[in-house]
Parts: sequence; C-alpha cells; structure tokens
Amino acid sequence: MRKLLPLFALLLAGCATKAPMPVPAPRPAPSPVQVPGPALTPVDYVTRIASIEQFVARACALGLERTRDPALRNRLEALATDHRGLSAQLRMAGQRVNLLPSPRLNATERQWLAMLEASQPFEVGLQRRLLQAHQEAVILHERFAAAGGSPTLRQFARFALAAERDHAGALGMNRFLAR
Repeated sequence: MRKLLPLFALLLAGCATKAPMPVPAPRPAPSPVQVPGPALTPVDYVTRIASIEQFVARACALGLERTRDPALRNRLEALATDHRGLSAQLRMAGQRVNLLPSPRLNATERQWLAMLEASQPFEVGLQRRLLQAHQEAVILHERFAAAGGSPTLRQFARFALAAERDHAGALGMNRFLAR
C-alpha cells in the first residue's frame, strides 16, 4: 500500500496541473425571422385571410351537413367556433385600421370549395382542403407578423398564427379524422 501512495500522489498532481477548460464564446443573437415571399400590404393580408376564414366556415358547415360521425362533427364544430373567433378578431382589427374584411370568397377559395364539394370520399377531401387552407393561413400570418405595414394587424397575425399552426398540425397529422 505504501508503494502505491506515491503513484496516487503523482496521478493527482498530474490532474491538478491541467489548464482550465476554455469558456466557449457567447453566441451572437439570432437574426430576426425572415419569411420568404413578397411583402403583403394590409389590404392584401385582410383580403386573403378573410377569404380563408370564410372558406373554413363554409367547409365546416358542409362537413356538418354531410357527415354523421359524432367525433368528426365535434371536431368540425370546435374548428368552426375557433374560426368564428378569429374572424371576429380580424373584423375588430380591420375596423381599427379602416379595412373591413369582405364576406366573399376569392377565386382560390371558391376553387377549393368546388373541389371539396366534388370530393370522394368526402371526409378525405375535407381534411385535405382544410389542411391546405390552414397551411396558406400560416404562411400569410407569418409573413405579415414579420413585416406587415400595420402594427394592429401584425398583432392580430401573431395572435392568429398560434391557432392556425395548432389546427394545421392536427390536420396534417391525421388527428382530425381520427376516430
């Protein structure tokens, strides 16, 4: 045992003479998120989002007419309720900046509605069209929240973005039609 003590002492001394580990340099602050695509004017943003909201409302109503599945009906009712709230918030924000949303569908959303009405099986088409609408809404909200020309509408875009992402996630992961 006495023979091992000098060896242990030597090992400990060797460990103590090591230079301290260098501290990593702090990382630079992340740059602001840049969402690709042309800048949206407040008019373009309100027009597109209002049309998407109308499409979602009509798609949910059509789904409630055509499906008898109680679980799907509950999810459609919840989605419709969420979007009625988003539409009301959009109207309030639009009023503050003198841009009232139109209740009409744009050409794109009219096409989506026609495709939905003709889809077979209906529930699969419903999920696809709702997912497409939510993905488009997420892109528009991200773009406007990052660089929109109206602080009031940018605030709405940030608010709506969270709900739209949740809905798109549920639709994209097939949880919407899950029984």
